[in-house]
Amino acid sequence: MVVVLDDYHRISMGSGVHEFLDRLVEHPPEPLRLILTTRRDPPLSLTTLRAASRLTEVRLQDLRFTAPETAEFLATAGMITVADDALAAGSASFPPRSGEIDRVCC
Repeated sequence: MVVVLDDYHRISMGSGVHEFLDRLVEHPPEPLRLILTTRRDPPLSLTTLRAASRLTEVRLQDLRFTAPETAEFLATAGMITVADDALAAGSASFPPRSGEIDRVCC
């Protein structure tokens, strides 16, 4: 069974949902996969799950593209080709300045 709770950060701190989920992750029914998407760390006791390698966390840094990954994605999607120095400069130069775009496509 997979349970997905999206935008978990929107649940108020005083809500009983956090207490319920704490109990659920301490004694999960088999086979439960609990997926939380959130912008902040949830107020849950996850230390035991981390220590037992039963928790997978995907953080912002894990989702960020490197410059080569960004170039490959943009080229594969047929959107734009950006000069390597513009990608290396990071998001400060994206969208690229005039002259850095080789091609714009639909």
